[in-house]
Amino acid sequence: MPSAVFEFTPFRVDAERRALLRDGRPVTLSRKAFDTLVVLLEERGSVVTKDALMQRVWPDSIVEENSLNQCISSIRKALGDQVGVPKYIETVSGRGYRFMAPLRQQESVAAAPGSLAVLPLRFLGSKDEGEWLGVGIADTLITRLSSVRELVVRPTSAVLRLSGSDPVEAGRTLSVDAVLEGSIRKAGERVRVSAQLVSVATGATIWARTFDEQFTEIFAVEDAISERVAESLTTHLSGEERTQLTRRATENSDAYRLYLNGRWYADRLTHDALSHAIDSFRQAVALDPKFALGYGGLAYAFMQCADLVMPSREALTRAEEAARQALAIDENVVDAHAVLGTVRFMRDWDRAAAKVEFERALAIDPKSRHAHDLYGWCLTLMGELDEAFTRFYAAKAIDPFSHENPFYESPMYYFSRRYDEALVAAREEIARDPEFWLIHVILGRTLEVKGDYDGAIREYEETRRLDDSTPESLGDLGRVLGRAGRADRAREILAELDERAARQHIPAFVRANIHLGLGDIDRVFALIDEAIDERSWYVTWLPIDPMLDHLRDDPRFARAVARTGL
Repeated sequence: MPSAVFEFTPFRVDAERRALLRDGRPVTLSRKAFDTLVVLLEERGSVVTKDALMQRVWPDSIVEENSLNQCISSIRKALGDQVGVPKYIETVSGRGYRFMAPLRQQESVAAAPGSLAVLPLRFLGSKDEGEWLGVGIADTLITRLSSVRELVVRPTSAVLRLSGSDPVEAGRTLSVDAVLEGSIRKAGERVRVSAQLVSVATGATIWARTFDEQFTEIFAVEDAISERVAESLTTHLSGEERTQLTRRATENSDAYRLYLNGRWYADRLTHDALSHAIDSFRQAVALDPKFALGYGGLAYAFMQCADLVMPSREALTRAEEAARQALAIDENVVDAHAVLGTVRFMRDWDRAAAKVEFERALAIDPKSRHAHDLYGWCLTLMGELDEAFTRFYAAKAIDPFSHENPFYESPMYYFSRRYDEALVAAREEIARDPEFWLIHVILGRTLEVKGDYDGAIREYEETRRLDDSTPESLGDLGRVLGRAGRADRAREILAELDERAARQHIPAFVRANIHLGLGDIDRVFALIDEAIDERSWYVTWLPIDPMLDHLRDDPRFARAVARTGL
């Protein structure tokens, strides 16, 4: 895209910096939507055909017109435009689109905000503490530095895959001006943290320091690093920004250490990892009962356990209790509001109440990728797919490098019946992280609805190899085996689930999946009714899951959905 700045009241678009601003404040827009907007701005006043737009925005790909429609919808939402009475983008029926507002253009000369990546600290000492400590300290620094208005800081999810990388190469990959990298060595209760700030353009060290302290002084170390980095990359720090740089969620170093440990395990989505995360968060808040983020972490971990580690109703109720404890201490804990939003939808099946909590979360922190992702996931299951993609694109704009993007992107495409795009996103993620079991499930489901039963069986069996503790993948495997004519093997999986039920929660919906593949529809509806009684979060799939499309004309299906109010 050319090096130009376009201004149209109250917006400013810097094509080189890929920035859309409204009254000086950033507005999130996906990469392709941004490119589409710039093309329209370049051709202002002229009609740009849909074919021309697709050729310029996707020069090396063949895409469906729906992809362009999604971009136009995202642009209109970002600009506050309306199709019927447009101020900015006019639809020219049968031809394409035209940018219609008065426009000023100039060369891009404005300085970009300082941009920064904080790499996970390399752990050099005893492995008893594990990799989580270096990641956790980096995550705390990222959170603090993100409060500085002049800084653009890559989120934790963007830097995890670059742990241990050369800082200059990592900075180029992440398109930032500077990289903070370092190491941590812990021996007993003493900790040595070495940190240096490196210029990506020159490779020169801007600032470096080594701290040798008791672990109880780790907060002071983080304070010093945060302030020094911010001062090196910005021209002015307000009093409020300085306060945020040194704000501590707890003064208890042991509680803090346990919190970092819980954060590390909470997203692993295995039975053992989630159990470990819950134990760590519980110990953290026991040591400091006023540790709001500790309760927020506990709420998130319980939410992840729904129908994976414990029955959905129990897990989501415990998540709600922990979230409310967090908000009673600090009403601005973003994750707590996002968890409550998820609970309102997945347990209570209350769309309106869920949206209220998600909007509260994003009002507190519009840059929370996590809140955007969870909101987008719930909107997907609500069937509000345009808005769901808008949330996903907002999350992706905040963190275009996140390894979680395909994890959310693939199911959205799957539920939207955009199967080819779901396959691409899932396979890209598997190429990056072949050991993450859940992405194999998503790929398997997409292959299954396309009729590739052998391919789906391979993916579901791979999930068993990676993590055999998860009943969900067994239900998927049993279903496709039944569809593929291997009924005896499907019934063996049903028997295995019966045996596991003595020691593990097996959701009724998992069994329903296998009976679906066997064609036992009466049993499917009986188990769906059980799932509704259980308040299983899987019930939220009923209105939208392609796997169930052939049941939708059955009156029992309509009655089941009516019971949920979904």
